[in-house]
Amino acid sequence: NTGTGELTITGISVSGINASQYKIAGGCAGQTMPASGSCEFYVDFTPTSTGTKNATISIKSNEICTMGFI
Repeated sequence: NTGTGELTITGISVSGINASQYKIAGGCAGQTMPASGSCEFYVDFTPTSTGTKNATISIKSNEICTMGFI
């Protein structure tokens, strides 16, 4: 959290054409971080075929100034 106030992560999701090949692991959802605080989550990737795979990770929070995509 690079802001000056608390940040609450309300959800982390994967979407897109290859989303089923990605899985979010670890726990940030439901956590509130103080200013300068952090949490970790991991993305497990299990491809079902060769080639390029695309998906979007969305992080929902109480922050109103960001789009929530990484």
